Amino acid sequence: MAYKWAGKNWRPVGSDNKPKINIEDLLKPLSEKSRKGNIWGAEIMNVEKTSGPVSTPTPTPTITPTSSGPAPTPSVTPTITPTNSVTPTPTPSSSAPLLTLGQSYQGGKIFYFLQSGDTGYDASVQHGLICTTGNTSSGARWMKTNPQVDVVGTSAAIGTGQANTTLIINAGATAGSAAVLSNNLVENGYSDWYLPSLNEFGKLFENQSYIGGLDTQTYWTSTQVDINNAYGQAGDSGYPPDVFTLLKTNTTVRVRAVRSF
Repeated sequence: MAYKWAGKNWRPVGSDNKPKINIEDLLKPLSEKSRKGNIWGAEIMNVEKTSGPVSTPTPTPTITPTSSGPAPTPSVTPTITPTNSVTPTPTPSSSAPLLTLGQSYQGGKIFYFLQSGDTGYDASVQHGLICTTGNTSSGARWMKTNPQVDVVGTSAAIGTGQANTTLIINAGATAGSAAVLSNNLVENGYSDWYLPSLNEFGKLFENQSYIGGLDTQTYWTSTQVDINNAYGQAGDSGYPPDVFTLLKTNTTVRVRAVRSF
């Protein structure tokens, strides 16, 4: 058999100088072929056939390392300031001087401090009543009108004298009447005086020793009895006050104005 140089190896050839090999031999597995290696130039390479599908390699999973150590501590600890939505009630200063009965204060003399239950009472602040240092009038009528006017809504309670006075004036009290004289008074720089209610005048009578006493005469209060009458009290020292029912237009008695603080 003749051999021919083909590539790097000698190969058997036939009389036509072509490799002496058939297609069946080419398709055999490499282990069964009688001849191994390449054939001429661009001829089919002798490679093993692969039986079955080509497997795809499984990707290698990525592993994220987990720290087993303690969590890092922040270098700065935040400061939380609590918000208080409630406004605290102010406490009176312990250094504030306490007022006393009979003390000259805000235009007159103190004769009463409001107590629990009185209109305007405040446990944290001293409030009370002040009277003028002398009589506002030595003789006036309760209301100078004719026919008489019914003043509806007056009260005997402490803390209602100012409201009573306003009711009397609005009902038609004229100049020179007890309520108008008290309301128009300006004394020691204060102009908010009024005719005291029945119980306010009762405290004035009870504590009159602190203000130098009252005349032993009758005074008007701003408390109405009925359409024709109003209450008056006597200023007799040393006795419980006498309460009188007086005709509003025909009786002339004393007036002592007071104010609140």
